[in-house]
Amino acid sequence: YTHSSLKKNLLRLKPDMQIIEFPDFDCNFFSNLSPTTKNKTQRISALYKLIFLDNKNTIFLGSMKSLVTKTIPNINLEKSRIRITPKSKLKYDEINNFLNEAGYEKVDFVNNTGEYAIRGEIMDIFSPIHNFPVRILFDFDTIENLNYFSVENQLSFEKVNGYNLFLSSEFQFNNKNIECFRRLFRK
Repeated sequence: YTHSSLKKNLLRLKPDMQIIEFPDFDCNFFSNLSPTTKNKTQRISALYKLIFLDNKNTIFLGSMKSLVTKTIPNINLEKSRIRITPKSKLKYDEINNFLNEAGYEKVDFVNNTGEYAIRGEIMDIFSPIHNFPVRILFDFDTIENLNYFSVENQLSFEKVNGYNLFLSSEFQFNNKNIECFRRLFRK
C-alpha cells in the first residue's frame, strides 16, 4: 500500500477521520542533497498537528523509516510557537527574532513556506502550518492588522484574526545546535 491509497481506504471507512501524514525525508542522509521545501513543510506540519491539535479520531500515518528517524524533542516543539493577533502585545523585534531563531529565510518577496520579507512597516510571513502567507501591518510596535495574501500576485485577499508561527522545519541552525554538532562530530 502507498500512503495515498491507504489514506483513501481509511477515509472510506470513516470519512470524518483526520489522517496526519508524516513522510520520509525525500533524500538520504549524508548525501549532497537537502530535503525539498515541500517535504520539510509536510513533516513539520504533521508534527505541529500531532502536538497542538485535538487528536481524537486521528491516525498518524507514516512509514517505518519516517517513524524511527530522530526528530526534534517534543519539549522543543512545544516551546516553538507564537500566535499573532491584531493589537497583540508582540513587538516587531520579537517576531523578527522568532523568525530568525525558527529558521525562516529572509527574502525580498515571499513565495514559499518558511520565508519572510520585511518592507518598512510591513512583514510578510509564510508559516509551514498554514495554507497561505500572512501580511502584518505594523503601526510602530503595534500590530495594526493581518491579511492573507497571494504568492502569485502579492495582493492581500482576506483579513484574519490570528496566525500561528511555528518552526520552519525540523532543521534548526541555531548556535546551540551548531555547537552540539561540532562537539559530537569531532568524537
